[in-house]
Amino acid sequence: MTLPPALEVPTPAGPLLAPAHCTTVTAQLASVGVWEPEEAEAIAARLRPGATFLDVGAHVGYHLLAAAALVGPGGRAIGIEADPDTFALLRENARRSSKPWIEVHHAAAWSEPGRLRLDRDPEGNSGNSQVRAGDGSLTVTAARLDDLLGPETALDVVLLDAQGAEPHALRGMQALLARSRPAIVLEFWPPGLRAAGTEPEALLALIDELGYRAGLLGDPEPAAPPERLLAAAASTAGGFCTLVLTPREPPPVDRDAPVALSVCIPTHAGRAGCSRWPPRPTMRTGSPWPSG
Repeated sequence: MTLPPALEVPTPAGPLLAPAHCTTVTAQLASVGVWEPEEAEAIAARLRPGATFLDVGAHVGYHLLAAAALVGPGGRAIGIEADPDTFALLRENARRSSKPWIEVHHAAAWSEPGRLRLDRDPEGNSGNSQVRAGDGSLTVTAARLDDLLGPETALDVVLLDAQGAEPHALRGMQALLARSRPAIVLEFWPPGLRAAGTEPEALLALIDELGYRAGLLGDPEPAAPPERLLAAAASTAGGFCTLVLTPREPPPVDRDAPVALSVCIPTHAGRAGCSRWPPRPTMRTGSPWPSG
C-alpha cells in the first residue's frame, strides 16, 4: 500500500503520520504535539472503559487513537473520514496502534447514500476537506451512519467535525441517536454551513428536533440560546466554536436486554485484561457525563 507523503508527528496517544503538505494540523502537531486540547479534554471526561466512541471527520486519528486508549479492548473506537489521502494515513495509524478495537471507514457521513464532490482546502489545510452535493474532479462515497454502523451499535460519545456537513451527518444517524442518546461534541462553523447550503439556525433547530440541548464547550450551563451560540462563533478568528450537545432524555431501557459489563480478568505479570460482555451490547451501563 502506497501512502501519500507524510510526516511522523508526536501526540499524547503516540506518534502519528500526518499529511506532509498540511499547513495547519501537521504544522501544529510538529510544533507543540497537541491539537484541540479543550475538545480532547471534553471527550476524555465523558469516556469510560468499555465505551463506544465515534469520530466523524476523524482526519488521521488524533482524537480517535486517544479515545481508543481510554475505552480499552472492551470498547470500540470508530473513525469516519472522507478524504482518500487522509483516510490512507488514518488507516495506517490505526494499524500501527495495535488496537484491534479501532475501526475506520472511508466515507462521507451524509443523509442519503450516493456520491459527493470533495473540495480540498486551497491553502493546504488537510483538516478542511469539504464534501458537497454535485459532481467534481474528486468524488467520494456518501453513507448514512445508521446503515454503515448497523442496528447493534450503541454510541456513548460522538465527535462531529464535518466542515459544514454536520446537518447531513445528523440526519443520517437519527436511529443511532434515538437508540443511544450519546454525548456529542460538535464543531459549529456558520460560514461553512452556509457554504454547504444550510443556515446555522437550521442546524440548531435540527439539534433541538433530535432531542438535544446545545451548550458551549467549557460553559457550565448545558444549553444556551441560539443568538449566544452564533455570537460565540462570530467572535473567533475562524468563525467557529465548539458545542456540547446533551440529550434532554436518557436512552430508552430495554429491560429484557442483557446488561453490558466491563469484566477485568487477571492475566500474566499481574495485569488485568478487560473485555465487554456481551460483545455487541444492546444496553449500556454508566453515563457518558462526568460526575460532580
